[in-house]
Amino acid sequence: MTLSQKVQSAILLGSLLAIAGVVPASAQGNSNTTLNLTVNGGTRTITAAASATLSAITIANTLQTSTGNILDTSIIDTTGSLSGWAADVKFSNLTGQTDATKLILLASDVTANFTTAAKYLRVTPSGQTTVSGNSAGLTSPTSQVTISSLSTVAAGGESNTFGIISASSGNGNGTYTVDVNAEIDIPAYGLYPAPTSISLKAQQYQGTATYSVS
Repeated sequence: MTLSQKVQSAILLGSLLAIAGVVPASAQGNSNTTLNLTVNGGTRTITAAASATLSAITIANTLQTSTGNILDTSIIDTTGSLSGWAADVKFSNLTGQTDATKLILLASDVTANFTTAAKYLRVTPSGQTTVSGNSAGLTSPTSQVTISSLSTVAAGGESNTFGIISASSGNGNGTYTVDVNAEIDIPAYGLYPAPTSISLKAQQYQGTATYSVS
């Protein structure tokens, strides 16, 4: 076979392969790049109003109740953990601003026998709102709750904790708000029973609500 015949044969073969849809091996090939992207978790925070005012009361011969609303306590979860969380608020006894020996107590006897302690504080979470994010798995008490745990009745001592809103496992990413409505009872004549035996004095009292989320 002459050179000319060989060239003609090669051209004819290439034409036949092209017609048959066959691509020579030298023209084939694939290449893949593996893409890696790391998603880092942010933080979980809780914020509340800097101050809130409870309604004034006048000492009388019957029990009096002071009420107040702490609006728009905010929980922001950008952790991406989807582990769920629970937000709580803890109140301190209220201390007299002129005479610090006088306290507005949240319970009258927290050391001797909790089951018979007089409880003066009630909390009702309300106004739960999903600002943005996942609203599934959220729970918040809708009825009044009383003191759940007590420590001491020392001046200014924290003495109770209330759950206000929580997210179940698999949920919680987002921004949420909840209101905290508080009611504090003042005993008749401003007299607390033994063993405290505290008599209230007419003055301004101040305490602290401390929030946490975990």
